[in-house]
Amino acid sequence: MLFRSGFLENSSVEQIAWLRERIAELERLASTDHLTGAWNRAHLDRVIEVELCRSIATRQPLTLVLFDIDHFKHINDQYGHAAGDSVLCELVERVRADLRSSDVLFRWGGEEFVVLVASGGYRKAGCDAEKLRMTVSGRQFQAAGGVTVSLGVAEHVDQESAGEWFKRLDSALYAA
Repeated sequence: MLFRSGFLENSSVEQIAWLRERIAELERLASTDHLTGAWNRAHLDRVIEVELCRSIATRQPLTLVLFDIDHFKHINDQYGHAAGDSVLCELVERVRADLRSSDVLFRWGGEEFVVLVASGGYRKAGCDAEKLRMTVSGRQFQAAGGVTVSLGVAEHVDQESAGEWFKRLDSALYAA
């Protein structure tokens, strides 16, 4: 039994509404990165299979952009971890402002991020990646000055598994 002030006095409809709100809040908390507010890697893992199926069914391209902050350890070492956290949050704000509403940003881990580019092929995502690179490097970050990112782009190919796709994406980032 749940105990909440006034819970037992509420009607069943109110109780159900409260429970639904609470479940939605817990799902949001479990799906977002607590620092930056971007979707987290666990959420990407849940979303990617659905997006792959949709892409195949609609014959629309699906592309990922993986990027990380260059020399992020240096930022933390020189300015402190609070400054590094600030850079991560500011980066997410800048990137979100540049994305189409259909594109989705995820924090992959540490200073790495993934953008899911729905209905966008390699060329479009490559242009988007270059735009993101310029957005990040285009002006100083409040806590650390100039920051740059490296990016990799990979469009999903035929019957490739998500794991194989991510391996190619990671190789593209490494090459950058």
